[in-house]
Amino acid sequence: MLTFGTLSGLLTKGYTKKILKFSGVLIIMLGLIMSNRGLALAGMNISSMAIMSSVGAFGDTNASSSSSDEIKATIKDGVQVLNMTANVYGYNPKTLYVQKGMPLKWVINGEEITGCNNTIVVPDLEIQQKLQSGNNLIEFTPGNEDLNFSC
Repeated sequence: MLTFGTLSGLLTKGYTKKILKFSGVLIIMLGLIMSNRGLALAGMNISSMAIMSSVGAFGDTNASSSSSDEIKATIKDGVQVLNMTANVYGYNPKTLYVQKGMPLKWVINGEEITGCNNTIVVPDLEIQQKLQSGNNLIEFTPGNEDLNFSC
């Protein structure tokens, strides 16, 4: 905003009006994005991604899903295992499918940790874990409900 103010003082009135309109639109867009993230953390989904299973699922609340952004948990020694990456583009895959009632090991590979993806939050399970470079492990047993996660 300081930059817009400085530029508006240096430019002619025609450009000043354009900069002020642009800054207004920018503020509204940022407000909507931040409101969506706040609602996601409160458990309300406007644009939702979910980790879904045959009975329960969960996913990133800040993105939309496509078939390439989905994965099913693999079962090893009676435990479900999910692998996901966190990088500058967010979390991938964005939709994770699991089975209810079976313990889950959720491995998140921190490839590139940024200001947004450095903490993963699953509000319904009260999970909030700081991510570090390398593998990060979250363990829980999913229930019947779909779960959302966010940065």
